Amino acid sequence: MPISSFLFGLQGRISRRTYLLTTILFLLGFFVVVFVLMFILGFIVAIVGGHTSPRAVEAALKPLTRPIVLVTSLVSIWVAVALMKKRFNDTGQLGALAFIYGAVSVMNTLALAKIIEPSLILPGGLANCIILLLALFLPPSSGANQHGPNPRGGHAEVPAAAYRGLSGDVQRDRVFNRTTPDYSPPQSQRAAPRPGNSRFAFGRRGP
Repeated sequence: MPISSFLFGLQGRISRRTYLLTTILFLLGFFVVVFVLMFILGFIVAIVGGHTSPRAVEAALKPLTRPIVLVTSLVSIWVAVALMKKRFNDTGQLGALAFIYGAVSVMNTLALAKIIEPSLILPGGLANCIILLLALFLPPSSGANQHGPNPRGGHAEVPAAAYRGLSGDVQRDRVFNRTTPDYSPPQSQRAAPRPGNSRFAFGRRGP
């Protein structure tokens, strides 16, 4: 999967481990990018404006701080929604929760910026914590689903209940073939019947 589709796309599936590691690394990278960007802007403001004291630089940056934080936060929220959507795609259900997570995150960002009522931060944060736990702990769907193949590769484990009522030979064949219970070997792999081993054998004709 291309990196652009991985970070910004809504299609496909990712595993729990990939989702967790990517989310942690992206959050760390987000804070580093914001810090470096503010440092560079402060350096530019200090040179252009001729400011020498840190307080003067901070005062000059204050009008730019809110727009920069809002823009970078909205970009990071979209990446979080895209990653979460692919994680829910992996479960085969509850994909709409990723968009609810994004809407609540936008609301919390605006509340932190004091653009809307800050009292909404606590209930929104609790709702997003629940959605995040679901994304982390919901099990994946077995094998391929409507969103793509299993991101872990190979075949998913088939539950034991799928083999109930089958004979031991059939169970063994399906386990060794690592297939789902509806497995049927292709025609080219089926053994041809041997002459004389037919179930309905007839005697040889005489001379």
